[in-house]
Amino acid sequence: MNGTDSREWLVPLGTMVGFVVLLIVSFIVAGEPKSADDGPAEVAEWYNDNKDSAQVGAFIGVVAAVPLVFFGGYLRKVLEPAGAMLSTLPLIGIAIVSVGAAIDNMLLFAAAEAADDITGPQLQTIQAIWDNDFFPL
Repeated sequence: MNGTDSREWLVPLGTMVGFVVLLIVSFIVAGEPKSADDGPAEVAEWYNDNKDSAQVGAFIGVVAAVPLVFFGGYLRKVLEPAGAMLSTLPLIGIAIVSVGAAIDNMLLFAAAEAADDITGPQLQTIQAIWDNDFFPL
């Protein structure tokens, strides 16, 4: 065993720590939007009051997916001896979660960006989709 192999465990640790830290930071920065159930005026008010933090938090959330994808690549490598199908499944699953997170953050960013330009009911519609886009996650 050479020196590189003995430190290989740092790859999954670093990627998962990076993912978790960035995800937590994105949640803290973005905050929690009002639910679509709260009504169009409250949803619009939240996005108008928190536009910058929602956009920055959404961007950080998308960036958080990068180390997660690298973790999936590492899992694929580790599981390679078990066969092509088994080694590919975690990478596919992580790719689905990453795309779901990108969609989730895109909706948050889009609602914040459009808050000044569209009506409360239109923002409430985007919020209703955001509230229920958890299936790929």
